[in-house]
Amino acid sequence: MQAHPNSSPLGVNIRPFLKRIPLLLLVLSGGVQRCSAQGLVPFPSGLWYQDTTPRPSPSPIDPKKAGEAFQWYLKEAAKGNSDSQVNVALIYLLGEGVPVNTQEGIRWMEKASRQGNPKADTALGAFFFTKPSWLEGSQLVKSREDALRLLERSAKRGHPEGERIYGNILFDGTAGVPKDEKAGISWMIRAARHRDEMARKYLLMLRPKDPADWILMNRSALEWQDPWAAFHLGMAYLLGDGVPHDPAQGYDWIRKAAESGLSVAQSCLGLGYQHGDQMEVDHKEAVRWLRKAAEQGRGDAQNAIGNAYWTGEGVQKDPAKALQWYFLAAAQGEPLAFCNIGYAYEQGIGTVKNRDEAAKWYSMGVSHGSPLAGTLLEALRKGSTNIPGSTAGTVEKKAAK
Repeated sequence: MQAHPNSSPLGVNIRPFLKRIPLLLLVLSGGVQRCSAQGLVPFPSGLWYQDTTPRPSPSPIDPKKAGEAFQWYLKEAAKGNSDSQVNVALIYLLGEGVPVNTQEGIRWMEKASRQGNPKADTALGAFFFTKPSWLEGSQLVKSREDALRLLERSAKRGHPEGERIYGNILFDGTAGVPKDEKAGISWMIRAARHRDEMARKYLLMLRPKDPADWILMNRSALEWQDPWAAFHLGMAYLLGDGVPHDPAQGYDWIRKAAESGLSVAQSCLGLGYQHGDQMEVDHKEAVRWLRKAAEQGRGDAQNAIGNAYWTGEGVQKDPAKALQWYFLAAAQGEPLAFCNIGYAYEQGIGTVKNRDEAAKWYSMGVSHGSPLAGTLLEALRKGSTNIPGSTAGTVEKKAAK
């Protein structure tokens, strides 16, 4: 039986990719850097406004206007406004309209932190893990414990980025910090509820050791109606992973995700109907959902529609049209599509019989990681396919057995 698609955060180790995202960029996601990238320019008042002039993105900030904004921030910072102190610090650190001056940037950030500004606490705490050289000579952050203290203080004051970064550090056990997945998850859920988009992504991408924690993360994500959360819960019920095995409830959740337009859920639902995987076979429903996923470029769905045309299940039998779908799926790198194309050429069904072409497509299937392609290639070289009664739409199921 064809496996469920796995090109989602479910079951995929994405931690190496997450660790490429500098915490610094996350800290500054609401500050000067984002304004620069989005074509926002400062008024002399220090406020940002949207520049609607057509230009390539990202747009450079007008140095003159940036300098005027900096002077406004500097004036307010000198009066003790902690938010302006944070802005002055960021401008110095990033060199937006002024020369980069790390020492001055940290000095102003520490002024804001001493006033209890949670943005400053978050930035200084994160710098320890991402830009430690910036903190040389710092009066507030001299150790990992100091950094964690500031991040915890920011998180407890409800600063979403502080909650997310503190939670992520605890979840990962970054830089020798004692690993505490449950505490990390709790803080990231708080950040997500405070509308931190990166925290919401983390909750759907991370996979804790305890399946119950993973279920908790996805149930939390349902609060903002994320279709990935519904899909993950559906798969959990299908597999009995962290919840009781309940295929009916599993497909209910997967259907919700599919109705929201999530292509992997549409493909999963269609494959379930096509193969009768813990549900009743319904070939017409299978084709309906598989088409939705195929139109979004999912190779597994395109391959499955090809199977439907090959066998005449749910659509009128048409091997030539099946082959067209297999080619589309192969273009997406779907391993089984290479097997099906090779088999069509070997048997001369839907196309002209050509053993050389068959061998070529089987070989490509091998290079795309299909064990079945290797079996078929070996059989071809021996003279004929050694899986009796095989067709392009059924050979994969026979091999799975």
